[in-house]
Parts: sequence; C-alpha cells; structure tokens
Amino acid sequence: TAGDTASKQHAAQVIYDESDRLRRLVEELLDLARIDAGQIDFRRDRVDLKAILSNVIERLSLRARAAAIELQEQLPPLPSLVGDGDRLAQVFTNLVDNAISHSPAGSRVRILGEASHGSVTIHVEDAGPGIPSEELSRIFERFYQLDKARSSPGAGLGLAISREIVRSHQGELTAQSEPGLGSRFSVRLPLVRSDDSTLSRPKISPRS
Repeated sequence: TAGDTASKQHAAQVIYDESDRLRRLVEELLDLARIDAGQIDFRRDRVDLKAILSNVIERLSLRARAAAIELQEQLPPLPSLVGDGDRLAQVFTNLVDNAISHSPAGSRVRILGEASHGSVTIHVEDAGPGIPSEELSRIFERFYQLDKARSSPGAGLGLAISREIVRSHQGELTAQSEPGLGSRFSVRLPLVRSDDSTLSRPKISPRS
C-alpha cells in the first residue's frame, strides 16, 4: 500500500542519514588523529580562494534551497593565497553547512570577503539563534556541543578540525555571536607574496 511504501522510504532515509553521520564521524576522528600525529602534509599551492568558495556555495545550494535558506555570496576580487585548496574547502564547507543548519527557514546565510594588511578574511554569517557568551569561548573545543535543543546532529569535531587546518595555514578562525542576532565565523589567512619561494607540492597522507 501507499502507507507501507512511505514507511519503507522513511526508514531507508533514516538509515542513510545515520550511515552518513557515522561516516563523517569516522573521517573527522581520523583527521584529528592525523593532525595530532603530524601525519598530514598540507599542500602549498597557489590557491584561488574565490573559486574555492564559489564551489562550496554551489555544492551546498541544493541543501540550502531545501531548507528555504538563501546563500548570499558577496565576494570582491580576492588575491592569491598559498595553501591546501582541498583542506580550505573542507573548512568553508563546514562553516557554511553549520550556518545553514542553524538558520531558520526564510533567512539567509552570507559569505563575505575582504583583503587588507597582507591577509584575506572570509566571513560566514547566519541568522540563527546565536551563541551565549559563556559558550562562545568553548565552541572550538573537541567534542563540545551547544545545547542539543539548538544544535544540529554531530560529534562536535568540525570546528575543532577547521581551526587546526586554518592554524596550519598560519591563519586564524574566530567567532562572534549574540543570542538572537545570529553568528559570524571569520577565517583570516595570509596572502601569498609575489616572491614566495616556499611553493611546493607535497601530498596529503591518504585517507584510510
């Protein structure tokens, strides 16, 4: 019957979602273990940050539309960086995905950029419930989760991994938030110098 079919489809979706959550958890735990052991060799390539951000936004646009959230990109021309494009994409995917998860339907997530004083800064802003000041200082701790009534499912590892990746690029990941006014996560990264002689292409340790 139609009811049985719908029930089976729902059960299959639950199984798929849980499997995907467990896969992400395993990958995050492996990432942290490799970072702690110094087993990740971050690439040092010339990186087109605007292209990375545009790809992240495109990949998450379907999820945003399904949640009735507008992804608003406001990026000026951005200078080149030296870094690991795949790992930086991982950082921004995590930040934009979190912003979508914590934003109410009908709101927007903004991705902004600016370059000044030898660095480039990318901001990801949401219109979610915000983060209490007493918790803001702890959100980058491993396994730390906000009040589960407000949080999306997860192990509390994404922000910790993102901060480690940004630090490995000699950058900084920070957060600003006020309850009821949303949150802003900012990634500051140093710019590449025209005479940079450190560009190289070491390989990232393969994922297990």
